[in-house]
Amino acid sequence: MSSGGSVAAVRRAGIGIYGEPMDHVVVVGAGIGGLAASLVLSRVAEQVTLVERADHPAEVGAALALQVQTVRSASVLGKGL
Repeated sequence: MSSGGSVAAVRRAGIGIYGEPMDHVVVVGAGIGGLAASLVLSRVAEQVTLVERADHPAEVGAALALQVQTVRSASVLGKGL
């Protein structure tokens, strides 16, 4: 097994990089990446805190294109599209 695969297996088991259990994880930024990271980490950590600088969500006028890999990733996260 490659080192990347073993790290992923350890993280899926809820164990941090240095072998200790993940009791509390802090994710900084509530953008698309931060929200996805929080969702995945909530499966292996007892507590996940999501921190965002903005007081409330705001429209930014951006678009989101969903490519094939994005849709597959959403399935892995348990949020099928």
